[in-house]
Amino acid sequence: MKKLLLSCALACASLAAGAQGIYQFADPGFEGEWRSSEEPGNGWNSFTSARTSDLGSFIGNIAKNSSPKPSKVEGHNSTTAVKLFSNSVMKVNANGNLTTGRINMGNASPANAKNYNFTDRSSSDNSLRFAGRPDAVSFYAKFTPGAGNQARGQFILHDDCDYRDPEISDQSGNRVGKASVLINACTDWTYYEGAFTYDKNSTPEVQYLLGSFTTNPTPGGSKGDELIIDDIHFIYYSTLGGVLYDPATIDFKEDVYNYTVDAEYNPINFYCAPKGAGATKELSYDENTGVLTVTVKGNDISVNPENYTVYTFTFKTDSGTTDPDPDPDPDPDPDPDPDPDPEPEVKPLGTPVATLAELSNTETYAVYNDTYTAYLIYSEANSTSKVWTAEMSGDGGDHKLSNSAYAGAFDVTAAAQSWMAIQYEGNFYLYNVGAQKFLTTPGYSGETGACTFSSNPVALQTTNLGNGWFAFSATGDNQDWVCAAPQLRNPVSIWTTGDSGSRWQFRPNPNVEYDAQVIAKYFTPSGISAVSNDTVANGMIYDLSGRQVGTLRKALPRGIYIQNNKKFFVK
Repeated sequence: MKKLLLSCALACASLAAGAQGIYQFADPGFEGEWRSSEEPGNGWNSFTSARTSDLGSFIGNIAKNSSPKPSKVEGHNSTTAVKLFSNSVMKVNANGNLTTGRINMGNASPANAKNYNFTDRSSSDNSLRFAGRPDAVSFYAKFTPGAGNQARGQFILHDDCDYRDPEISDQSGNRVGKASVLINACTDWTYYEGAFTYDKNSTPEVQYLLGSFTTNPTPGGSKGDELIIDDIHFIYYSTLGGVLYDPATIDFKEDVYNYTVDAEYNPINFYCAPKGAGATKELSYDENTGVLTVTVKGNDISVNPENYTVYTFTFKTDSGTTDPDPDPDPDPDPDPDPDPDPEPEVKPLGTPVATLAELSNTETYAVYNDTYTAYLIYSEANSTSKVWTAEMSGDGGDHKLSNSAYAGAFDVTAAAQSWMAIQYEGNFYLYNVGAQKFLTTPGYSGETGACTFSSNPVALQTTNLGNGWFAFSATGDNQDWVCAAPQLRNPVSIWTTGDSGSRWQFRPNPNVEYDAQVIAKYFTPSGISAVSNDTVANGMIYDLSGRQVGTLRKALPRGIYIQNNKKFFVK
């Protein structure tokens, strides 16, 4: 059964903002009372409330009064929509502009960096607190181009700062996510939808939305353009994006909700992931019926309680098994000298993956650098904390092999020399099957350091170097990427992505099984189910073993934690 409103509670004309912010606009169709005839209010602002202090009072007033203001027109199946247009202000083209923040008019040249929209936290009317983590934004539009070819709607989620649009590099670390939609010429009402991409893995405690509509994405590129906007809504997915189960095959489809699985249920072998960026899932298994129920809730479930989807997976049970024959005929006498069990076949490594999308959470890999013929491994004989290498070679120059222990034989059957490349909720992890630990990098602090193992998951940033080669780092800092270093006291150190020792490939290893328990423990909601609502009500932070680790996030090492019933990552 599916109960899902992709319209995101269209019946709710107004959702309470509260201290944490909104999930939808209070007036998505501009039907409510406007602040003035030239400014909608209810979360949207125009040149009427622009800041002109950089221009001076005299020029600023002229520029503000001459700028193109929005107006009311007939809407999409409604009485009201908002129309933007572009004109010439003091012989300079001015784009039509509508924003959830404030417009800063700082220079007569449209392309000047002093002209921008921004979240003005000093004013509640010019800053929009936002609680949601939407998957997409939708709206209806009409667009008649003049000098320009396209209009644009852009929605930027950011943390606690006065964020700007156009964006500036100094604020790159403040952005949470972004959706941008280009609007083509259309005389009839046309539906537009744009997906959000996220820069951060979780919603910050204080989050704002900086939304903007413009008649042209290029400053000053618009003249004689007309853009009409209506029915702006955020979409929160509440379906599963994928399901895996070993040993059975589940032909999963997002819009099919009931499955029969030809196997008995084992929770450590079942993996499913919500499609939505902020969606959650709940799993419940009935031992009597063999039915596993998975309920997926959209990120806006607190204000849209109908936005959920229920999937069922019916597994085999042993209730129908019949008793064996009471007195089976005895087997004939065995051969006097049976042949010994054959040695298991050692299979070669597979073809390196070309993209990270080809990696599977249910396979293992050899991680290889061709420059120094080095494999990443765990070697208990050499170090229980440092990442080690096998078959490493040096060169005839500055990278001579400093320790013969770096060049030990690589064993394709050894779990300690095999890795899981785990991708979960937009993050990437390297897990050594034999060590049962995760790879991490030390961060560059004036000198290189050893790459080590962590008992807790460490999310790695990745860079695709092309042709099946990748670099990875725990911090993403310029000099903190995993690098083979035959000349150093640490065989696996850190350096830049441009170093040939920093390029790695993933070669499937069919000889070593993946660790299903690490998936169940850390990369499904069951991994945090032992922490109850009562135990986190006071703001205490817990690790994934349920141990209290204090209340200050800044004091935590890298890993995954729970606070106030929500999971977060420390990178």
